[in-house]
Amino acid sequence: MSSFYRPLCSELFISLIDSLIQTNLSTDLKKDNTLIRKAKDMLRSDLGNVLKLDEISRELHLSKFQFIRLFKSHTGITPYQYFFHRNDVGWLNIYREGVSSIQRSLESLDRVSTLRISQAYSGHGPQIDDPLRSIDTARRLLEKWLRNPEKVSWHACKRIFSFTLIMKNGLPKEEIDSYLLSCGWFQDYSRYAFQLQPEEFIQILLDEMIRSGAANWHNNYLIATAPYTAPQKEWMDKNIKPKNWHDMIFTQHEKTRE
Repeated sequence: MSSFYRPLCSELFISLIDSLIQTNLSTDLKKDNTLIRKAKDMLRSDLGNVLKLDEISRELHLSKFQFIRLFKSHTGITPYQYFFHRNDVGWLNIYREGVSSIQRSLESLDRVSTLRISQAYSGHGPQIDDPLRSIDTARRLLEKWLRNPEKVSWHACKRIFSFTLIMKNGLPKEEIDSYLLSCGWFQDYSRYAFQLQPEEFIQILLDEMIRSGAANWHNNYLIATAPYTAPQKEWMDKNIKPKNWHDMIFTQHEKTRE
């Protein structure tokens, strides 16, 4: 087993044993945020190596069992999960975390706003001229979602479907129903976010795409309204890995010159 994964396996094994033993933590330990802050500092301090549980536990004067349980009771994740994901900016999983996922994203925006941003780009458009202004706009959107969490599901559906329209450069009207019904995300949001059968949700989503201005009809094609550059058809028809993108661009450039 790789030395990189051995500490994580050790932690998971200890967590399993501890869950069987069910050792109780004292009330004072559960409330001690100072220990957690110190543990996080130790996890952040060495970016090149995975810290060992016994080193941190010894520094905090806790057993491994106590440290893992204490850390997880405060953060919701194990110490090594925190170590692996300490530099993540943010995530949004409304199904798994509920509205707390929105709060996590707000915290992530606060972190991003402290960075020295030289260049920023959206997922599909041109360079962002004023990143801090965009961050403020995103913050207001997330705060609105906190007040009305259902809007998260609407945003997700419109966003995912819009990217499909961008990638395919539009969808003909006669193909939309079959496409949506083949998508796992559409099935999940229909049933679990809006409590509707997928067939019922098709027209509702299309109406909202048009009403919100996310898409419009053009010659019987549904087209995304966001600025974008459609990918070349050969990119869509082949299983192209990102590592090969440069070669494809170079080949296309040479063909254009000829």
